Amino acid sequence: MTSKQEIYPKMGKLGLEGLYKYRMIMFMHKNRDSFDLHTSISNTRMSSGLVAAVPNWRKYHSRTQAKFQGSNIFNKLPVVIRNEGRVGLLKRNLKAIL
Repeated sequence: MTSKQEIYPKMGKLGLEGLYKYRMIMFMHKNRDSFDLHTSISNTRMSSGLVAAVPNWRKYHSRTQAKFQGSNIFNKLPVVIRNEGRVGLLKRNLKAIL
């Protein structure tokens, strides 16, 4: 019996975790006005692109909600993907890294 780590890549499909991350980023992209996105400026002479503000929710059940998880996943993406404005390229780039 083969594991899911072997089967899904052979089929060209995302696993459960990758699918969750993909859907969450697509939801954030389509509903940008619902998330607090701003341009991060650091002291390294380069901006690091869009960054989602992570809500300061302390309870565990609050941290499982889409607004908290989506912000964390979004901030872990490479800058090129975070700043992408076109849906087609965003989908292609997400599938390539997930």
